Amino acid sequence: MWRYVRFRHLLLTVLASILALGLTIVWLLNSRTSASADLPDAVEVEVMEVSLRVREFGLADVTNCRIDEKHFATVLDCLKPSESSAFAREMTVFPNMGEIRIRMKNGRTRRVDFVDAGKNPLCFMVDGAAFLRGGHDYPNYREDHLRLYKLPSEAIDEALSFAYKLHEICTGRDPMREPPTP
Repeated sequence: MWRYVRFRHLLLTVLASILALGLTIVWLLNSRTSASADLPDAVEVEVMEVSLRVREFGLADVTNCRIDEKHFATVLDCLKPSESSAFAREMTVFPNMGEIRIRMKNGRTRRVDFVDAGKNPLCFMVDGAAFLRGGHDYPNYREDHLRLYKLPSEAIDEALSFAYKLHEICTGRDPMREPPTP
């Protein structure tokens, strides 16, 4: 019996340490922020190319459109802020609307694919990792939609809005103001 009493303090100390470590891990997992897409700033980009598959939306498809550097910030701004998202991963079962290939001045490349996720925030993949523009609790989503696409907050099909903006950059024609292609 004395043997158990002697180790009682050691046993209680070990159990308390394990409990504290477990609670710390739970707190860290719940309080951490989701990872953001690792996209460059416009000044870091050397080449940006876009391909769009948007014929079903009344636009001509675009293949390997080289974006003028004056539009780098505009395109990247439409992808930021972002957070990793299981919801965005689920949306990747829908049709891929477009692809953006970014080569940076340091030689690194990034590939961004975005999908038609309906009336939802922009769901996109960066080199295979899924992201949601803005994030689930992002407070400025509606204001950003007006700022980025000049559309009222009621019209939030962000993938289509983004595709239209890219199409306008590539063709020089605003698809919102011109009739669709036959």
